Amino acid sequence: CWSDCNAQAPHHITIDMESENEVNGIRFYQRQSLNRTVKNIEIQVSKDNINWNSMGNFELEKIASNQDIDFTSLQTFRYLKVITKTAHDNTEFATLAEIQAYKL
Repeated sequence: CWSDCNAQAPHHITIDMESENEVNGIRFYQRQSLNRTVKNIEIQVSKDNINWNSMGNFELEKIASNQDIDFTSLQTFRYLKVITKTAHDNTEFATLAEIQAYKL
């Protein structure tokens, strides 16, 4: 939702990594301006884009540097879904600069 619309949380983005990958966690970068930063999120993973496994709910800080969410164990999946539930400015909008899966 960009203009002339009524955005309402939660919002989500689904990323297809095009093949299954082993992942230890997800790295997030808020926008450098810290405008409309995301606060509460849920991370879900899937091998088929139909059945989803929640990795949990997390809180991101209002900082421009990277923020890592480490999984409790190595996960193998193709699809990553990030669900944004609230923003630091208490609006219905949410923005992120980058999302990266990583393996240690």
